[in-house]
Amino acid sequence: MLFQIIRKELLLNLVSFRFIISTVLLFVLIVGSMNIMAVNYTRRLADYSSGVEMHAGDIDKINTRPMFEGFGVTRDPRPAMLGIFSIGLDPIMSRSFMVPGYTMKMGDQGQGGRLFYGVSKLVGVMPEGSKYSNPIFTLFQPPDFVYVINIVLSLLAILFAFDAISGEKESQTLKLMLTNSLPRDVILFGKWIGGTISILLPFCIAFGIGALTLLIRPDISPAEEATSRILVIFVLALLYIAVFFLIGLVFSTFSARSSTSLVLSLFAWVLFVLVIPNLAPVISRQFVSMKPADAITRELERQEREMWGDGGGKRVRAEIPEKVSALEDAWLRRLERQASLAVNISRVSPSAAYIYASSTMAGTGISDYFSARDEVLRHRQELGDARDKFMQDDKSQVIPGLYIKVASDLVPEFRDKRQDFSTSLNDSLIDLGILVVYLIALFMVAFLKFLRYDIK
Repeated sequence: MLFQIIRKELLLNLVSFRFIISTVLLFVLIVGSMNIMAVNYTRRLADYSSGVEMHAGDIDKINTRPMFEGFGVTRDPRPAMLGIFSIGLDPIMSRSFMVPGYTMKMGDQGQGGRLFYGVSKLVGVMPEGSKYSNPIFTLFQPPDFVYVINIVLSLLAILFAFDAISGEKESQTLKLMLTNSLPRDVILFGKWIGGTISILLPFCIAFGIGALTLLIRPDISPAEEATSRILVIFVLALLYIAVFFLIGLVFSTFSARSSTSLVLSLFAWVLFVLVIPNLAPVISRQFVSMKPADAITRELERQEREMWGDGGGKRVRAEIPEKVSALEDAWLRRLERQASLAVNISRVSPSAAYIYASSTMAGTGISDYFSARDEVLRHRQELGDARDKFMQDDKSQVIPGLYIKVASDLVPEFRDKRQDFSTSLNDSLIDLGILVVYLIALFMVAFLKFLRYDIK
């Protein structure tokens, strides 16, 4: 009997106008999005290659101390290939960064109010003055594969489910089924399984075609780990679609009319997809306020000027390093607290949980951002420690101390590290669990409500 209900639900959906429209829409959006993002990745990869070559040449051209102090070393992190599926924070993580020479640690640096530049973690590698220094503010924007699933598929899932029960009541077929001694749990299971398959079928076809178009591109060659990540991203999309189908099904069991169910389902969609994820960063900023990164620089400049006036260079060299470390460590901890609070608040929404899990598996999420930031800060420190090894005075020139030689082969290489598959999977388990909990809880609500549903 359950099979008959599933078959009926599938046949009704397959011949419906909304199924045809959904199939065409998903094919265009998913396949188109993957290929557009693939072209974008190819362009970014070409920019990365040319940037590496250009900046390597710039190092070889530096021959005076003022040039090195001003331009220093520029590095180019590699863009993530799985940004094709979830671009996330990769535009920030793969942005070139410059470490000027004057920010690299050296002996008695400190004359002229410059000591804090030599011991600062942030000067030269962190964007200054940006109100978007918290990465959470830019996570919900790119129109990639995850964006299509998050916005379009969730809405289509609701449109497939909003009249599953209330529509049967309006057409009097629900009453007919129950008078034939069909158990209510069988009816609900059949409609849930049949309806979910109806929306997942065109999605899986579109995803498969999109993945094939990526594989035939010569510039896309996913490794074994990348294939595993893509499979997890695919499973997350299936769970997310199933959750929103159940949201529509729940409201259908609470409503006697399909129009009422549709309005309530759309309200829930707006709340979960648009309101909560975008409101959470604003709320977190109210509870954990923080100054922009360049405010620390201005404060340290002020303190250093005061110390030069009160106690001279001895006091500056004794106290500034400790003050710099304390202020910057506190700022970085506060930034992570603000981002963590925003993440936890927005996890009330399955939409946010899906985005966090998918971007983490793509290597473009919050945890990857902080890992990349720490790697940039580590490399800046490494450059400072090796400064005296790769930069030497050019004693063959007439003016002593002005001309230098930079041994490019001794300049430390930037190791662009990303989290491995197991670490990313562990980081996404919380959000994966949230989607599963939503799935179970929503089905239980629909089941309990349908047991007492009035068919008259």
